[in-house]
Amino acid sequence: LKRFNHQTKSLGVLLNGERGSGKTMLSEMLAVKSNLPVVKVADYYGGDEFISFINNLGSCVLIFDEFDKVYDDLKKTNQLLQVLENSSSYKKLFVLTSNEILANKYLVNRPSRIFYKIQFSGLLEKEIKDIIDCTLNNKDFQQELLDVCRNYSNINYDFIKSLIDEINLFNVSPKEAVKVMNLKDSCVY
Repeated sequence: LKRFNHQTKSLGVLLNGERGSGKTMLSEMLAVKSNLPVVKVADYYGGDEFISFINNLGSCVLIFDEFDKVYDDLKKTNQLLQVLENSSSYKKLFVLTSNEILANKYLVNRPSRIFYKIQFSGLLEKEIKDIIDCTLNNKDFQQELLDVCRNYSNINYDFIKSLIDEINLFNVSPKEAVKVMNLKDSCVY
């Protein structure tokens, strides 16, 4: 937000990474911390009417969640380029989330359109420990939960939050919880 507040023109941010890694949560946090009105674009919009609509908005945050699914071809993406380069007198914070690395040559390596590209990957063990410390009710399960997490190759925020919610709700051990949950690469306990 410091960069956005400092400059006089709009700013684009791409949050890229695996589903459940916290991209949407970060985009919403940015929106709240900006103290600006927020427009969340969940469906495809394009053409002159959409560009005019965006240009007529005052300063705001525009979130294009799962951008790669909604603007799923080069033609749709290129229409959005006009919005990213708007000549409106009001600056905007454009936040795009994507599960796939964008291959559009007009978006990558173009800081005037997308200034920041933040790649999300799995959580670090320290981050997992912090989440466990803050959210796990039955502290007797802490070490077992950490051991269970070590058996997975890539833990994201959705994974650990859902697992802890299950353990907290039913007061079951982590090994019992993972037996019934839809978790990729699960080990048999």
